[in-house]
Amino acid sequence: MGAIERYWNYCKFYMGCTFLLIKKRPAKVLYFETISALPAWLYKKFFQPNSMLLIHYHEYTTIAEYNKSMKLAKFFFRLEKKIYKDSAWLSHTNKVRMQKFANDILPLIIPHPYILPNYPPASWKSVVSEPCGQPVKIVYTGAVSLDTMYTKEFVNWVLAQEGRVIWDI
Repeated sequence: MGAIERYWNYCKFYMGCTFLLIKKRPAKVLYFETISALPAWLYKKFFQPNSMLLIHYHEYTTIAEYNKSMKLAKFFFRLEKKIYKDSAWLSHTNKVRMQKFANDILPLIIPHPYILPNYPPASWKSVVSEPCGQPVKIVYTGAVSLDTMYTKEFVNWVLAQEGRVIWDI
């Protein structure tokens, strides 16, 4: 896909999301990552200033990564810094990422920081009444880190299954 077509697709996404926000008029808006900030920013600034803005970063992006990224992401990062002070919630997946992020945006202060981990809630855990076919095969695609994710703990769990679980990264 060429750059013009890619940017056109982004424009369609942002216009569609903004239109739906205006039409539905939610009292709370949650967006994930910088690249999704524009519709939430437009909605809060021009259409529903009293709405609650909830921001979640699933990944930590360094200033250097923003500087190397596409112009759109850099622009949105500058834009969204203006709404942090008005957000009801700003979360990262762990304390390390939150601290790095907080240092990156100084002198801005995050008014309502939260840690929202990358693992499912305990309510998802259930006892299986019937055994499933073995081995269970798990495929993981994404970032791998021993410092900021639960990679080591998951490896230990897979090993403890003694061949009943196969993990492919």
